[in-house]
Amino acid sequence: ALGALAEARDDTRRSQAETAEATAAAAAATAATTAATAATAAELAAMRGRLDEAAATLDLTREETRKLAADRDRVAAQREEMRIARAQVEIERDLAAGERDRLNERLELVVARVGEPAQPAAGGLESQAMERLGQIEQFLTSTGINVGRLSAPMAAKGAVVPPPLPVSRQGGRGGPFVPVVPGREAAKADTPDAGMERQLDRLERIERILRVMPIGAPLQGYSFESGFGRRSDPFRKRAAMHEGVDLSAPMRTPLRTTAPGTVVFAGTKAAYGKTVDVRHAGGLVTRYAHMADIKVEEGEAVARGDVVGLLGSTGRSTGPHVHYEVMIDGKPVDPARFLGRR
Repeated sequence: ALGALAEARDDTRRSQAETAEATAAAAAATAATTAATAATAAELAAMRGRLDEAAATLDLTREETRKLAADRDRVAAQREEMRIARAQVEIERDLAAGERDRLNERLELVVARVGEPAQPAAGGLESQAMERLGQIEQFLTSTGINVGRLSAPMAAKGAVVPPPLPVSRQGGRGGPFVPVVPGREAAKADTPDAGMERQLDRLERIERILRVMPIGAPLQGYSFESGFGRRSDPFRKRAAMHEGVDLSAPMRTPLRTTAPGTVVFAGTKAAYGKTVDVRHAGGLVTRYAHMADIKVEEGEAVARGDVVGLLGSTGRSTGPHVHYEVMIDGKPVDPARFLGRR
């Protein structure tokens, strides 16, 4: 009985040990399961975080894609606008070149005829004078100049007064004294000699104007780079107005005045760089910009052909050239009307 009791006790102890082992194994399994569950939860949280980041990145990508598409459309629109502007500039340049060539031919004809001595013609002196007057007045009209202001005897304060007539036209005066008889003067005014005298007076007045007009270019040799009016801006590549003409030549080429006048500005003007402005008769002003060096001072009187500076590329410029402007009463006009043949 004791042996049986001891054997039963041993069986009980073995059962208890097996139960303890099973309990420990179960506890270990539970702990492992808990750890696995925690790891899985952490992985799920990390995955959620990555998914959120991926979603945010996808949203940013979509937004950037939309911006890129908008930029692409804007660039395409700007390219089309530039193409249209370039085509328009080319058309205007061709038109300006054609107009300049026509004006050059007319100017050469006018200058040649003004310099010719008066020759007897089939139609007489009066018809010859009227023909020359018509040619010169047609040229003056095409430039937009107020002939009355240039030929006015009284000049405004500070204005440039046209030079006197040549000695051959201005020389000595004399003759017998003939009193004015009422009624006879009106009859005399209708004679052919009086008509011719009026035409010659007009011719003399217009020849004075030609001597003070900014005729020709500030360079003896140049390349015509950009005309007056609408063009594509060389920096922003957008349509813009150009209030002068760009004439290129080698660096430090002398720039010469195109008419007698007074220097009213000699210094630096922001986008123009080193600039000289010259005031002429009748509200005319010429501007020479982007200079490398200035050779005159404000208030200095200059004659046609005097050097005012050296060609350069100062200010808002892409290379050596002169920006040449002609202004009438402060309003820019196309300098191609005044440029001579290259």
